[in-house]
Amino acid sequence: TLTPTVYPSGVSTSISWSTSNRSVASVSGSGRVTGESEGNATIEAMTSNGYYATCYVTVGKPKVSISISNTNATVPKGTKVALKASPSSAQIYYTLDGTEPTANSTLYTDSITINESLTLKAIGIKDGYKNSDILSQKYQSTSLSVIDVYPGNGVAVSRANFLPIIRFNQEIEAGEMFNE
Repeated sequence: TLTPTVYPSGVSTSISWSTSNRSVASVSGSGRVTGESEGNATIEAMTSNGYYATCYVTVGKPKVSISISNTNATVPKGTKVALKASPSSAQIYYTLDGTEPTANSTLYTDSITINESLTLKAIGIKDGYKNSDILSQKYQSTSLSVIDVYPGNGVAVSRANFLPIIRFNQEIEAGEMFNE
């Protein structure tokens, strides 16, 4: 909503509003501007005694945004990840082989189960909106999982030289990044 300030203060006048391109932007009698389609328009406020002010408006398409429920790089096999778009009526397309997704890729309808190491890429598409940026998430799938922790989650330990204990569901072996 545009709110013009009239000087000198205290002067009483009525203001009429107009737009140079109603198909791009409309304006109400109170100065509320509504984008109608992409493009440019000039909004003008005119006082009853002939003074006026202009405002240049550019209307663009909004952009779809997408998010993912799990951004951990290493996940246990069988982990489910969910994709979400805003607006929620946008369609999400994805690939699991690291290629760029398009409207010809797999349409997302339900959570995706991660059972192997992969790169998930997704894009949100909706008519009247710009496509989302491509979301990219690499997953390393593992059968290793934590089955016990001491002290328990949320327990603070303030003793010096305390060594926490973590038990996994299988033996851990030195890998290529062992020294790091």
